[in-house]
Amino acid sequence: NQISLYNLIIEPLWHLLQGKKTIYFSPDGLLNRLNLGAIAIDDEEILSDRFDVHLIGSSRQITQKTENNNYPNSAALIGGLAYNFSENDLASRGASNAGPWNYLKWTKKEVDEIGAYLKLEGFEQHVFSGQSAREKVLKKVLKDAPRSPRILHIATHGFFLNQNISDSTNVFAKIKNPMMRSGLIFSGGNDGWLGHALSADDDNVVTAAEIAELDLKNTELAVLSACETGLGDIINNQGVFGLQRAFKVAGSKYIIMSLWQVPDRETSVFMSSFYKNWLEGNMDIRTAFNKTQKQMRDRFFNPFQWAGFVLIE
Repeated sequence: NQISLYNLIIEPLWHLLQGKKTIYFSPDGLLNRLNLGAIAIDDEEILSDRFDVHLIGSSRQITQKTENNNYPNSAALIGGLAYNFSENDLASRGASNAGPWNYLKWTKKEVDEIGAYLKLEGFEQHVFSGQSAREKVLKKVLKDAPRSPRILHIATHGFFLNQNISDSTNVFAKIKNPMMRSGLIFSGGNDGWLGHALSADDDNVVTAAEIAELDLKNTELAVLSACETGLGDIINNQGVFGLQRAFKVAGSKYIIMSLWQVPDRETSVFMSSFYKNWLEGNMDIRTAFNKTQKQMRDRFFNPFQWAGFVLIE
């Protein structure tokens, strides 16, 4: 439980944290699967109530901070996808044990609400939903535009497959490359997931390996509003090989991603609240994210409903 995590991880360091306001956390091994800021100090407080917790990919980022104040005022929003080009049963944003991926009702509402906030701030928007949110459409927008959008928000199913799982329903489970065993599902992705797509380059299953080849250096924030997008193979001290590495390699400054299968409705509430805090509240991204987690904690006490999302810079 969370109290035991405090005793194991935080308590031995507590004397070093006295008088400090900020913690920079570059995890290794299984620590990559923890939301450090959500660890309970006691029955009322979590670590992020006491400290400003920064999750970073490498400790060298502390001394190599670079600022890009010239981000384009544009956004690409993806949600309400048709995985079979029809609306199926509802699901949470994670892998379906049956194989095919199901329609996510709340993702459409999520991108509509976010779009409304962005419109008030004068953002140029590209919105993809239903049958339009296919892999080739996304790649065309990201590759053909002069610069990647400032915000890339993807509300869909995500997956990470351990190599040792027994799953004969898709073509990704037994691939050795970990960057091919994690990814995002786009419209029409059920065919690609089951190995029925006409082309691997347009199977509507976008792997971490494919994302790493994109140019996102002008993207300030990539939001992966999907399940298990923060997971991947943990290789020695090289970090997590999966979507989080892919988006950092591609150049995104900040990434919001999840550590487990997040509920559809609560995710929609989280994301709408975050953008409202960030844009209407005139906050920086980290402050808005921390405030959103506190708001979600007050509304949904169970950490399962709010602590799965982490902000990586």
